[in-house]
Amino acid sequence: MELLRAYLNTPPELDEIMRSLSELPADQGVDAAGSATSPPRKLRSRLPRSIVSKIVADYQAGSSSRELSAKYELPKSSVLVILKKEGVTRPEVRLTDNQIEAAVRLIQDGKSVSIAATELDVAVRTLYHQLKVRGLPTRAALQARETP
Repeated sequence: MELLRAYLNTPPELDEIMRSLSELPADQGVDAAGSATSPPRKLRSRLPRSIVSKIVADYQAGSSSRELSAKYELPKSSVLVILKKEGVTRPEVRLTDNQIEAAVRLIQDGKSVSIAATELDVAVRTLYHQLKVRGLPTRAALQARETP
């Protein structure tokens, strides 16, 4: 490398860049084009099989995807991708009639579906879906009816 620098007559700034590149951690290097490389990003490449097995076992033991996300420091979407690829079926969340009645009351009182879902401790998408399946209006639909 020193011989190359002597023949190229490189500016001091390039020497500094070359020094910083040589100090990269082992999992980060430089590819043939001279670009910095980073650790693999695909889940298959990052997670050992033992961790994937633990995630599946924990989920089947009753842990939620949100809990697993926090425990394994992964995005919730990644946990769900792992479960799907491993063939784990997720149960369809159904709301009780009491939960639906409470949600409708909250929405009629002017609360958003998001706030109603938070108060009922259910996912917003679940509540939207359950309202749609039952043909019940959301706050936006109620407001649209009131507007002349």
